[in-house]
Amino acid sequence: MHPSTEIPITPNDVECFETNAEPLLKQFRDELQDENKEIYISDVRDIYQNQYIDLVQKGGGVWGVALIGFTYVLEKMGIRFLRMAGTSAGAINTVLMSAMGDKNEEKSIRLLRLLVRKNLFDFVDGHLIVKTMVRLLTKWKDPSRIIRIFTFVYAFILTVSLIGLTFNGYFHENVKLISFIICFICVLTGILAAAMLMMLWNRFKQAGLGLNPGETFLIWMKQVLKDFDPGKKEMTTDELERIAAYVANLDLTVDPVRYLGNSGNNPPLEGAVTVITSELCTGNKIELPRMRELFNCQTGNPMDDAASLVRASMAIPFFFESFYVKDIKYANKKNNPEPWDNFFGINPPTECRLVDGGILSNFPVDIYVDANVKCPRYPTIGIDLNDGSEAHSNGNADTWNLFEFIGNIFNAARNHYDKAYIQKNRVQKKNIASVNVGFINWLKFSMSEKEKIQLFMSGVVAAIEFLKRFKADSAVLKSQTYVKSESQWDIMKEERMDMYEKMNIQSNA
Repeated sequence: MHPSTEIPITPNDVECFETNAEPLLKQFRDELQDENKEIYISDVRDIYQNQYIDLVQKGGGVWGVALIGFTYVLEKMGIRFLRMAGTSAGAINTVLMSAMGDKNEEKSIRLLRLLVRKNLFDFVDGHLIVKTMVRLLTKWKDPSRIIRIFTFVYAFILTVSLIGLTFNGYFHENVKLISFIICFICVLTGILAAAMLMMLWNRFKQAGLGLNPGETFLIWMKQVLKDFDPGKKEMTTDELERIAAYVANLDLTVDPVRYLGNSGNNPPLEGAVTVITSELCTGNKIELPRMRELFNCQTGNPMDDAASLVRASMAIPFFFESFYVKDIKYANKKNNPEPWDNFFGINPPTECRLVDGGILSNFPVDIYVDANVKCPRYPTIGIDLNDGSEAHSNGNADTWNLFEFIGNIFNAARNHYDKAYIQKNRVQKKNIASVNVGFINWLKFSMSEKEKIQLFMSGVVAAIEFLKRFKADSAVLKSQTYVKSESQWDIMKEERMDMYEKMNIQSNA
């Protein structure tokens, strides 16, 4: 569902986002009240009766604003996040929300305020030519089409002017003069364009094949995290993990009536944070901060800085420079190869090159799923960002141009890991929500306030539709004995237990 384009805009004003979302939320609450139903999505609650889930957020550049719209609705409906994970844009939201404070607080509106008040185009910190190209090309959903049109028009004008010069005996003197001027301008433009491209290519190679250094983003992230705790110089990864895990004073409890499993094989109720990045030298998916000891260097560990975790996860290849880690501490020490041997069974490299986690796992919905748990106490919810590319490609594969062909090869490779897991796990598949974001280019950092609100509202609409799956009769939920509700959560628990039993039977056969 595409959010309405008739949106009142007040620049840098978070209230206009809430103003657009509130009518839909009120309508949903009224619907629940009229039907005498509640949202039932988890068996874990705190003293404020908030329900807790694990949340995984997909990567997608500026589409991260849509993720905020989704989490905004969840929080308004009394849902909080115990463990969070994400890639790229999802990693940004994950780390910032994890670092903001107590888990029972609503954080989406604070995150929205940070992004609304920040000019996102500042993150495009490359050469002026790069900024101009990015601004122009991301105005359209399909920039390759604009490039093809421009190339055709340029070639057409140059060809016509060359014809005018070649057959000058057949034309008036004015036509010959005009043809000469046009041809001269076209050639000069081509030379200047080639010179600029050559200069950019040299800078591109020197910068490790990245158009933008990414330093502006890193500085901004460091400052934002520092502002959460002004008394500290910067937020360390240890501090981030401590805040993310903190659940004290919330008295998290498992509903003794609704919960169907045995809590004996369940891990403790505590929070966590995970971001994904891709390591190119060894070809491995890296989960941070869990694997940060991989990057112990002679001069320290760059992953001890919480902001660096996000910078490594959002290093979009070619758009941003890679995140490098050199002089690995364990390199070339075959008698002590840990921790590379512990995680991957290999000797450590001398250096690492980290890029956007979406190269290997853009939607890590499997990150917190424990196959040893017979019946989960709370679900892992995934927010998928759907640009409509799969539907768009159906039936016209033979008409793809070079850009579309390369793009689809890349998408097939990078989405395989996550898709394979989702397709095999029918229970988890039901916990994935889809947000429509195809109406805006994912790299349009120069988007207007209206477009930001449209993305936000797309997340709002998707969240409300998703929560409708978890409606349950209030009388059933208040019963002192277990009665199966129509909520997808009850259905999913039973399906998970059936799957667990079948897996045990197969493993013991």
